[in-house]
Amino acid sequence: MKKILFVLLTLCATLSLFALNTVKAEESAPSTSDWMPHRYMLSGYEIPTVMTYDETSVTFSGSLNAGIATTGFNYLKPVDLNNFSIEMDLDIPDIDHLTWLCVTFLDTCLIKDAENSTAPVAMPFNAMSGEGGWQNTKQKGLVLQLWTQALVSDQVFGFSYVSKGVNFETGEATNSGWTDYTNNSFVNSIKLDNEFDGKFKLDIHSTEEGLAFNLNDGAWKYQDEEGAYTQTRDSLAYNNTLGLKEYFKDKDCYMALELMYKDEIHRTVNLKVNKINGLNPSDNKTPSYLEPKEIEKDGIKATIPTNAVGVFGVYPSAIDGLKVVKYDEEDGDYEVVSKRATSLNGTLIDYFRVVPQIGTTNVVLQNPMTVEYTLPGTYDSYKAYFINDDDETQSFPNSYVSIENNKMTLKVDNDVINKIAIYGLMDEKPVDETPKENDTNDSSSTTKKGCKGTISISILSIGIILTTTVICAKRKRDE
Repeated sequence: MKKILFVLLTLCATLSLFALNTVKAEESAPSTSDWMPHRYMLSGYEIPTVMTYDETSVTFSGSLNAGIATTGFNYLKPVDLNNFSIEMDLDIPDIDHLTWLCVTFLDTCLIKDAENSTAPVAMPFNAMSGEGGWQNTKQKGLVLQLWTQALVSDQVFGFSYVSKGVNFETGEATNSGWTDYTNNSFVNSIKLDNEFDGKFKLDIHSTEEGLAFNLNDGAWKYQDEEGAYTQTRDSLAYNNTLGLKEYFKDKDCYMALELMYKDEIHRTVNLKVNKINGLNPSDNKTPSYLEPKEIEKDGIKATIPTNAVGVFGVYPSAIDGLKVVKYDEEDGDYEVVSKRATSLNGTLIDYFRVVPQIGTTNVVLQNPMTVEYTLPGTYDSYKAYFINDDDETQSFPNSYVSIENNKMTLKVDNDVINKIAIYGLMDEKPVDETPKENDTNDSSSTTKKGCKGTISISILSIGIILTTTVICAKRKRDE
């Protein structure tokens, strides 16, 4: 019996450990929410990268040319440079016309600048000509540049192993900007064993000397002393990688990829990720940062859809507050708002503005959000108006307002539709035309209010009508 009990306990412990490891594995599995396309615009041009996905891959597509925008993406999870790999299919037309293809390993994933100060966004490492002349000096680490000018003709990749604010020999952070360590630490040119077919695999692992880099599982050769591609190695790196390894010893490291053409021809590029660290990069679910954001304050609920935010690269998920401004007699438009109440023969219920915020910064909208307002329920009907550009009250378009279950839902863009006024109206009581029991059954008889009582009127009783009219007149004079 003791042996059986021991076996059962051992089995339970094993199953528990297996279940725990399974949960950990599931938790660490990549998802589409871990990837973010570059949507920061160089020089103000609006050509963002778009991400699509299926059950086994994520793909980043963009149309770009030199100096306008870079197509690329960020991987939002920190990676371990001691054990990293990525496998991709590169659909890059005229790949030999690229300025460069870069894989970066930097200490900061998303950043913001003076012009895009709403929230951090996925922007390329080389955002040197952003609006306002701002330069990206906030990210430090490695920029691995691949040069493709001879890739089509000779199957040759060139390399630049570039430091961005890090001394690769000591591992210390610097303010020196760019330092090219290629000549001393990296094979600067390799020739693929086979014609380039778009397959791209980069892997990095730890060694005693630092970090070993490899491309396409080593299916390449590098130049001998005479310039012929005859030499073989298991790593692209010579030395000077210990500093990079040391720098990221106690810091998060984030991977990104971007490319840029050298000419002014727009081309559609597709970058398909098939594996990240040997794992499926996709869970085939909508990235969480694309979900609409609901936020509520002072009884007003706003829903901000994905396409509403007007700052490139900022998603609704970053919104963390709602500003509700209530207006009174001190507001310059309050008089016209009050006059509208008079013309409607109604009552001004509320006069306000709703603005989504990130921290204390107002979020610019390029498409409407929806605002849900709870009505008091004491009026027969309600009307919604806004202040237009002429400082006049203008009614909401029918497609922009709806009422259901005592909730009024409005589309608000905080540009054209900004300051909102809500009115309550009481319907006029209808004339009671129901015949009284003591009235005649003549179909031409109705009941109307008159003088100080209800009077039955019959077109067959002209005398009664005349008499009643005289009596009413006399009563009015007596009063």
